[in-house]
Amino acid sequence: MEVVSPHRSRGAAVIAAPLDTTLPEAIERLRALLAADPHDVETLGRLGDAQLADHDPDGALVTATRAIELDPERAQPHRQASIACSRRGRHREAVAYAEEATRLAPDDERGFVVLARALLRAKRDLERARHAAIRAIVAAPEAAEPHLVFGMVSAAEGEHAAAEAAFRRVLQLAPETVAARNQLARLQLRRVVEAGAGKPVGGGAVTIDTVNDAPRTGPARRPLDDVRRALHTRLRLRSSLA
Repeated sequence: MEVVSPHRSRGAAVIAAPLDTTLPEAIERLRALLAADPHDVETLGRLGDAQLADHDPDGALVTATRAIELDPERAQPHRQASIACSRRGRHREAVAYAEEATRLAPDDERGFVVLARALLRAKRDLERARHAAIRAIVAAPEAAEPHLVFGMVSAAEGEHAAAEAAFRRVLQLAPETVAARNQLARLQLRRVVEAGAGKPVGGGAVTIDTVNDAPRTGPARRPLDDVRRALHTRLRLRSSLA
């Protein structure tokens, strides 16, 4: 694998590793670079991302905290700290870090995605989580992750038609997204169970592997229309504030 930031720092060529490099090997390379320059915040950012990918939230939180101390106006370590805290069940801290990330980079959808996920993991204030997910979609309508988190929030709220439409949109944008397929399968299985006798709602066949079949019935379309109206409203507000 290759651990490379879009922003090259000193010695970035040293970080670039062969494609077969494992995460632990990449992390060791990053640590070696930081031993030579402990104040390289970009390398700290790459290390934090690698530690999160390697399922090490404690290490990622230490790394993110160091980066925040060096450059408190940088949004990336706040996002990383939020993810790390959320994985450790430290939900108040996770939300606070995510809020700071959105303050520092209000046009970056990644902060709003992290905020929505933090609120969702905390199992509280789903309305605010939905608002954050919509902000993420407005900021990056062609990115898959905002639609994924919107679908997850919608599912948690019981808005299953809107959730299904969101997951299908994710699969249109990024067909390889396993999380969206799994979420869509759960929703469709729920429809089968709720319909009873193994028959899906409406008497149609369940097609878990179908990506492009958007809900076609009136009741299923209405939540998605509400989302579109909300997005248009956000876009108008954004234009008026520009």
